[in-house]
Amino acid sequence: MTQPPPAHDAPALRATESVVRDVIAGRASFEAGLDAVLAYQRAHNAPLADWWARRGFDGDASDWRAIPGVPTDVFRHVRLVSSEAPTTRVYRTSGTTHGARGAHHRISTACYDAGAIVHFARCLVDHAPFERLVALTFDPSDAPDSSLAHMVGLFADTWTPSATTYHLTPSDVDVASAIDALRSTTAPTCVFGTAFAFVHLLDALDGDIALPAGSTIVETGGFKGRSRVVERDALYADLVARLGVPRSHVLSEYSMTELSSQLYAASLIDHVASTPGDPHRLIAPPWCRVVAADPTTLAPLPDGERGLLRFVDLANVDSVVAIQTSDLGLVRDGAVWLEGRAPGATPRGCSLAIEEIVARLEDAP
Repeated sequence: MTQPPPAHDAPALRATESVVRDVIAGRASFEAGLDAVLAYQRAHNAPLADWWARRGFDGDASDWRAIPGVPTDVFRHVRLVSSEAPTTRVYRTSGTTHGARGAHHRISTACYDAGAIVHFARCLVDHAPFERLVALTFDPSDAPDSSLAHMVGLFADTWTPSATTYHLTPSDVDVASAIDALRSTTAPTCVFGTAFAFVHLLDALDGDIALPAGSTIVETGGFKGRSRVVERDALYADLVARLGVPRSHVLSEYSMTELSSQLYAASLIDHVASTPGDPHRLIAPPWCRVVAADPTTLAPLPDGERGLLRFVDLANVDSVVAIQTSDLGLVRDGAVWLEGRAPGATPRGCSLAIEEIVARLEDAP
């Protein structure tokens, strides 16, 4: 997979990334990383620093929940990235329901890459190593603006550099080649794809497939398709029945273009530890913290209360550390339960924040 050029002309970014890499490696605390990232973004991302100041946030890292989160819809209107060096990557959202696609501009993906590998290993590879990767996603060389393709490419390069196949085309999933790959595998295999890629695969499957013992499935969301809506539990039951993988080895993954970190279901970890658990419980990495926010005020809610999920992701070193989503869920003891998108229009709190950021930039000299 082609990597972006290193940010040789961004010494402050490299220094900040070094601190975050220490957090990812367990050599530094979340608080130390947050202090470094906030200082960097206040110094090198003027529109973000200005909006934080107008919201009364002065860069104090003592309470991460108090950092105003930039709504994901802002990325459809505004370029929020460090000015220290030119952008080397732009990841774009796939949906076009709301018009313009969101764009996450990046100078460097060093912390994204390091964190993605470490957390995927913790949640899956350390417990169920695989020798083949069947990806119902784009080849990263064919989709340079897809953060999902970038992530799957990282995993391929790390664990299966000569045993990975990609089965997504610009028009649809190439189910025939995917089925051939699954039927021919004789080693533990990881199958990666969106919910509706798996729906297409199962629709086309003529007869069940018994994947080799130790195989895993990772589903990355996308339950609203062009023709129907599928429920996660129903899809997982079909995957277990048709592909011969235990329910504990079917993991959901949560991420988005505007984030650099991913959350995974804890089902495999619980299975290996022989601990009864909720298969819908998602685990964030130690360098990414999550809080539910009030839909109207965006104020952080107490543990266990349902609200809009906000992420403070240290791996977003060069863009925006705090991201406010319109995804409903609750957070309890650091784990996350996702309940889907907020119904209807953009929640009022997010809408007001979007208007404020866009208006401020339009008024800027």
